Amino acid sequence: MRSDRPPFYRRLAFKLLLGFTVVLLGLTLLVAVPLNSAMRRQIEEDLRSELRAIAGTAALTINGDAHEQVVAAQLANGNGSDTPGFQIIKEQLMAVRDRNGLPAEHIYTFYRSPENRFVAHFGVMTHPKPFTGDLYDLSSIMRTVFEQGAVADRPIYSDNNGTWISAYAPIYNSAGEIVGILEVDRNAEEYLSRADVVTSSVIKNGSTALLIAALGSWIFLRRTVTGPIEKIHQTVLAIAAKRFDKRTGVTTGDEYEDLGESLDELAHQLQVASSVHSDLTPDTMPDAHGWHLAGRSIACDATAGDYYDAFVLPGDRVGVVIGDVTGHGLGPSLLMSAARGSLRALAEVVEEPDELVTKLDELVKGDLRGGRFITLLYGVLHADGRFVYCNAGHGPAVCVKPGSIKPLVAHRTPVGVPWFNNDDLATTLHLDAGDSVLLASDGVTEASNAERELYGDHRLHNFLNNRLSTAEQTIDDLVTEIANHRAGTPLSDDLTVVCIQRHFSDEACSLQRVAGNHVSPTSEITTRSA
Repeated sequence: MRSDRPPFYRRLAFKLLLGFTVVLLGLTLLVAVPLNSAMRRQIEEDLRSELRAIAGTAALTINGDAHEQVVAAQLANGNGSDTPGFQIIKEQLMAVRDRNGLPAEHIYTFYRSPENRFVAHFGVMTHPKPFTGDLYDLSSIMRTVFEQGAVADRPIYSDNNGTWISAYAPIYNSAGEIVGILEVDRNAEEYLSRADVVTSSVIKNGSTALLIAALGSWIFLRRTVTGPIEKIHQTVLAIAAKRFDKRTGVTTGDEYEDLGESLDELAHQLQVASSVHSDLTPDTMPDAHGWHLAGRSIACDATAGDYYDAFVLPGDRVGVVIGDVTGHGLGPSLLMSAARGSLRALAEVVEEPDELVTKLDELVKGDLRGGRFITLLYGVLHADGRFVYCNAGHGPAVCVKPGSIKPLVAHRTPVGVPWFNNDDLATTLHLDAGDSVLLASDGVTEASNAERELYGDHRLHNFLNNRLSTAEQTIDDLVTEIANHRAGTPLSDDLTVVCIQRHFSDEACSLQRVAGNHVSPTSEITTRSA
């Protein structure tokens, strides 16, 4: 044996230490690479959700009639920026821009000239030197917004000016016609670069920590690392799949057991949070005074930002509400829980839905920070067939009558968003036997398949057309149809549906089947101003 060789145990220790270090460094990379991908996906989802919310809310404030004036002037004399309408909309865009921290060149409107269906023209913008009328390639998503009137977003894309995420929302005139679309976008490069910085930091710090840990822990590699990591990994996968009853079962008596206990406690807390959120929705819906109601809520995380409720009120009335806090997860769920308690309390003393929504706004707006808001529709069902409601920027919401599907348009902006117009804050629907109202969260129409094709309002309306099912069956069929449309694609947002039906007899049901689309709705719709 050569005397200049290190002792065998040192050589063995070096080999084991090197192998241990290489394995753990490889594990670090296996964690860091998916982490970077997951962070980039989450950043994209958050940006798209934020921009959809900004565009959809901002479009409600755009004066569509003024936008038509700008377009008419541009088509007539080639300069729409000198019109009063341009200044009106520019100030509205500037308010949205400043409130959401957007640069001047990141919010503007488009219109489409009648003779050309394949390009758009710039309408109103906040640039120092506007260039109204310039051509812009009309993407398929923009065309969808023009034609279907749905808020949509464009995934991350690159052009000569950088990498972007954009969202689009329709602009309506007073006649309810789409006269343009609003685009809001952000430069995605700076956000995505943060994910790379975090990943680099994770790799660097993790590698250093692993090398130090390897010096003292290599002897216990088989007994204290491989097995516990596998158990912890399985528990993490179970939590990701929303199976919160899974526990690690790690009993090594060291830091892995501490980590396992922390993970078990997290799973327990998520299990409790999920159970508490489930308790917020009513076990049974009121079935009284000629009304039949059903509801369903499916969370995409452990807890949801969606909420629905129905409760009996004095005077043969039933209160019904559906709401959606921006985002999803534990934070929005806590906000919605607070809003639910406030709304329940107000419903006992405030009769008019619009007054209740206004008071609710005053109570909870201080808690809605970081750009959060609540879309909400609250209504009261009366024994005589009236449904009096106030819609605070919530949709989809429709009234279904034989041969007719009518959207319940918003009266005001969502709770937590400044609102300065006090006109037409409540509407009264008169429902006959067999008529129904369907209220849903945007998780319904925005459910997408692997090709990112949204379920959309048009599919929802086709589903509801001439439907003669119970409220429960309607919801069951709708959830099934959305699941078939998604074809295994995970939900990107919470999904909530409430169906309100006016009771109808077997005889009335038979008459409706015979009449089909030829029945003309006769129920009156009235609007009450504040």
